[in-house]
Amino acid sequence: IDAYNTINNYLSSVAGVNRQTLDRGPLASESRFRNLRLDLRAIVSGYITPSSDSDPSTLRDLGIIINQDGSLSVGDAEKLTSALKDNLEGAGNVLASGGSISARLLDRIDDFTGPSGITRGTERLTNNRLRSMSQRISRVERDINMQQELFKRRYASLQKTLSTLTAQQNSLSSFFGNRSNMFSLFLGL
Repeated sequence: IDAYNTINNYLSSVAGVNRQTLDRGPLASESRFRNLRLDLRAIVSGYITPSSDSDPSTLRDLGIIINQDGSLSVGDAEKLTSALKDNLEGAGNVLASGGSISARLLDRIDDFTGPSGITRGTERLTNNRLRSMSQRISRVERDINMQQELFKRRYASLQKTLSTLTAQQNSLSSFFGNRSNMFSLFLGL
């Protein structure tokens, strides 16, 4: 129960939405995590085929209930104690055998987290996307640096041209300014 509740709480915090505040977990938009949570809940609310009609087939038959938040708890301790005392094999089939609810939970979690599980595939995909983004960022930074150098060269060229034009203007102003003074003197003005 504790292990399941730990997983349920983790998935609720990272992939859930708080219904009161509408705060979303960082993976709330990831359907894989939402689906895992739903799958786990379906497993714990499911049943196994009992060996006999007197054997339990669900967690509820053992006194274990699913709370509104999806967590598990012992709702009827007497029922659980009785099942473990009077029919340990039947309770074990629900809790710990090969086809038990626990085994199904472990299989589903392993499908998700195992070496070839969904999270590994997602991790590889995310790493590939990060590499691709890093490469694109590097290309854009290189292009920006090239444009910056080009603009610096153009600015320097424009400054040189402006300086040359300013010198020519001053020279012409000086030349024509002296000429008009001489012309005024010549005319006697």
